[in-house]
Amino acid sequence: MPLRYLATLNFLGAAAAMGILFNVHSATAAFAYGATAGVTMGAMPVVQNLLWPEYFGRAALGTIRGSFAPIGALSSGFGPFLGGALFDATGSYSIAIIIIIIATSAAAVLMFLARPPRAPVARVTPAPAPTPQP
Repeated sequence: MPLRYLATLNFLGAAAAMGILFNVHSATAAFAYGATAGVTMGAMPVVQNLLWPEYFGRAALGTIRGSFAPIGALSSGFGPFLGGALFDATGSYSIAIIIIIIATSAAAVLMFLARPPRAPVARVTPAPAPTPQP
C-alpha cells in the first residue's frame, strides 16, 4: 500500500476519533474514542517519519525536518490556547472539535491527492565525437 494512502487513512481515523469524542455520552463511546484515537494518533508519528524521506529525499532530511519543527511547536502551543479561548467564548469545546475534524479531513484529502515526486532523470552528456587523426 502506498504510504500516502496509509497517511490518508490515518487522517480519516483521526477525524473519526474526534467525531466520536464529539458524541461521547457513555463509557462505551469513551472506550471507542480511546481505541480509535490511540491507533490513529499513535501511528501518525511513524507514518510521518516514513513520508518525509519519500517526499523530500534523504539528502537534506535534517534541514527540512528542522525547518518544519518550529511550525509544529507553535501549533502545539497555540492549539490549546485557541481551544481554551473558544471554550471561554462559547462554554463548549464543540467549535474546537469541529475545527479539528475539518482540518484532519482536509489533511486526508490533500494527502490522497499528493503524488510523490519522481526521481530526477539522469542527464547523460554525450561523449565528444572522436577527432580524426592525420
